[in-house]
Amino acid sequence: MAVARITGGRTLTAIAGLWLCAAETPAAVGEATVRGSVPADWPVGLTAPVAVPLPDGIGPGWSGLVELAIGDTDQRQRLPAQVEPADPATGTPARAWVLWTAPPEAAGRGIAVRFGPSAESPSTQPTGIARYENPLVHVKSSSGSLLLSYWHGEPAKGGKYPLTSFIHPLIGLDGEVLTVVSPEDHPHHRGIFWAWVRHELDGRSIGNWWIPEQTRLEPGPLEVAPAGPVFSAFKARHTWVWQVSPEAPAKRIIEETLVCRVFADLPAGRAIDLDLTLAALCEGVRIGGQTALNKGYGGMTLRFGKARDIRIVADGRDLQTDHNRLKAHWVDWTGFFDAPGGGTLPGRSGAALMVHSSHPPLPAEAPEWITRFYGPINPAYPGLAMLEIPPDKPLHLRYRVWVHRGDAHEGHVARQHRAYTADWKWALP
Repeated sequence: MAVARITGGRTLTAIAGLWLCAAETPAAVGEATVRGSVPADWPVGLTAPVAVPLPDGIGPGWSGLVELAIGDTDQRQRLPAQVEPADPATGTPARAWVLWTAPPEAAGRGIAVRFGPSAESPSTQPTGIARYENPLVHVKSSSGSLLLSYWHGEPAKGGKYPLTSFIHPLIGLDGEVLTVVSPEDHPHHRGIFWAWVRHELDGRSIGNWWIPEQTRLEPGPLEVAPAGPVFSAFKARHTWVWQVSPEAPAKRIIEETLVCRVFADLPAGRAIDLDLTLAALCEGVRIGGQTALNKGYGGMTLRFGKARDIRIVADGRDLQTDHNRLKAHWVDWTGFFDAPGGGTLPGRSGAALMVHSSHPPLPAEAPEWITRFYGPINPAYPGLAMLEIPPDKPLHLRYRVWVHRGDAHEGHVARQHRAYTADWKWALP
């Protein structure tokens, strides 16, 4: 299978395994078993993505089935797995992903995951495919339906702001468009985006990328993973460039890398992982949120489009008004959206944004959110403070978008969050 690698407008094709740059390692022929413990609060009966560390002897070219055994019971499940090789630049460990539904007796018990000899993948249909069509990456389902698009190339001409490196549209489970780009109320908002209000270099302000000012993004390499049985994925890189004017010298300050995994649709919804890495290219780089009115906004932002009867739920609490600096681990935004063919969908739908347990400053405390009934939700990090990014210490920020029907309860948001942040206490052989 092939991975498309796009650099500066050119497309290079290389043979690969199940993920980025995995072609050179031969498939393993032996067996290995990884052991762990199913978290006591794991949502039994609910299907969710599970990442299992890749043991020695199982290379990134491995493909096939894994067998899950629960404690000393007779429970045995054979599931297709999809390997994701280690990537030190983004802090990604070598692992295999499965979509697992835990039986009632599993919670709190030991689990053994056996990797058998590498073999052809089972007859399971691929989840879909990610394809680059300059300037967009389109992720589609196995039936060809669009799930999301990501803007990778140069910004579109004629817009008020030079926007790039964002996701839009994000599509709901019934084909509805959940996000909006350049709305009249905030023309710098763009679907799912990550931007900060304050940039500093050596203690002085150098503009920002929230409302693009003296900062632009140069598209870099783009790697699109081949279709697999668990997720579709791509990895995109951009460089933040500070330039006061077209005549002034340009300064490259941050290299941004996004890894996006779009998992197969599950009975309760669709999981989309967004792993963001910011690596400083020089000393003295700091980023921060909005200080006006102590709002603190900046960072990963999900801007919803127009809907009726909006509900916002944060960690299970129904919100009645807009909030600044609201402490929560997840926020869910739902309403009645327009149907693809016109009119309004009969049912409520939307999405939740979840923060991974590895996110700074977690696990000590929950992040502070900005929530707005007119559309945006944002785990504001670092908020009012300025955060320095040393060149030798990249910043890793991980989030999951959970797209679902119904409200937060009907969409199993709290249970999916527990699955996303679970600690399996894996032990490699």
